[in-house]
Amino acid sequence: MALGLKPLRSRGPAELLDPIEQELGGKVFMRDGRFYLDYPADDMEVTMIAYLLINGSLSDDGYLLWDEPEANLNPKRARLTSDTAAGLAHAGAQVFIATHDYALTSELSLKVDTGALRPGDAAFFALRRDGHDVLVERGQRLAELQHNAILDAIASLHEREQQALFAPGEPPR
Repeated sequence: MALGLKPLRSRGPAELLDPIEQELGGKVFMRDGRFYLDYPADDMEVTMIAYLLINGSLSDDGYLLWDEPEANLNPKRARLTSDTAAGLAHAGAQVFIATHDYALTSELSLKVDTGALRPGDAAFFALRRDGHDVLVERGQRLAELQHNAILDAIASLHEREQQALFAPGEPPR
């Protein structure tokens, strides 16, 4: 329903929208229920987050359930994504992000570590199976999570790279 709203006259919060449109290289608009970027060569289909800012859906007391925002996203844009999430939180919106991306989770955690997000304004969760049960772990910082599948996968990759570098020809562990 929020995506069907007309744009605000102000086009939404410039401090959040401008960096997104600047990174994308044009203005976002909706045509025939789809979202486009007014790109010099031709209109290009884009994400909906900018349009939710344009139509005011992500304002005070709003909320965003953002599932895997890193999908089809250049890793260089993880910082912009975390800046947008933090900006929305500062503006009074609640932002829930589900991700498996190292760069994005690290950018968000860095915001807590540097004070750009206060520890009480952010929380990190890890889900894991224990038999038939799903266990939930919570931390105010990413480093507080004892069972972090993202970091475990990065550490495993690093170990296998080191083994391949220093013990070539041996099968990875």
